[in-house]
Amino acid sequence: MIIDGHAHSCGNYLNNESINRYLTSAKADYVVLAPGELHSAKSYTMKDKTAENPRKDYINSLKYLIKIVITLTGAVKQIPEGNEYVFELKKGNARVRQFYWITKETLGEIESQYEKMHFDGVKIHQCWVSKKINSKWFEDLTLFLIEKNLPLFIHLGSYKQIGEIIEVQKKHPELKLIIGHCFGIEKFIAQKASLSRNTYFDISNNYFVSKERLIKAIAELGSGRFLLGSDTPYGENSLKLTIDRVNSLPYSLEDRQAILGLNMKKLLGI
Repeated sequence: MIIDGHAHSCGNYLNNESINRYLTSAKADYVVLAPGELHSAKSYTMKDKTAENPRKDYINSLKYLIKIVITLTGAVKQIPEGNEYVFELKKGNARVRQFYWITKETLGEIESQYEKMHFDGVKIHQCWVSKKINSKWFEDLTLFLIEKNLPLFIHLGSYKQIGEIIEVQKKHPELKLIIGHCFGIEKFIAQKASLSRNTYFDISNNYFVSKERLIKAIAELGSGRFLLGSDTPYGENSLKLTIDRVNSLPYSLEDRQAILGLNMKKLLGI
């Protein structure tokens, strides 16, 4: 089984026809979608720089650019409509799973949306809308997610937040936590004794996460913590290329199958 565990409802995943076509072409079974650029079939061409500096955390180097672009474009305003759009896609396609992208909602509003959509997880992107991790709001969200058995996908905004999110899981080891883009993976490795068994790492995608960093991270933390993701539409053909990267890793077929889909299958209860 292959599951694209991190993608957006645009580009090759704009509608159910293109979703099925793209998944089938990559021999994938499911996709986990969060909102994307509304009504856009555009895929973004990117240059794979991971070979130039395989030790570099490219997502960390992009965080300021992301914040500037989001501020200038006002794209955050599209996310609520995007959540509705993903919900409609999911209703019409058994291959789609939904992660609800939280922006400025209260916990009550999130609970209300869950009653309506029964989404499969939630997403927080700290470079889009920053949420204070050591806050009552975050604590209440954590308890809600544990109660509903829902994972939290978080794109961290700084290395400082790594320590904060680890403290959350020390207090609530039942929280299913996915760290986007293997952000700061070396710092998580340095604190691996403190990691909950429910800490996972999204490897999206081949344009951002080098093969060398993946090899080291899996050696330190085990294949059971890693999840395939394409971050479509960011990077041409990123799903197939990231699958190919996983299949090129010097690990067993069992390890690679876990990363490609079996870990996410277990996480989502598919």
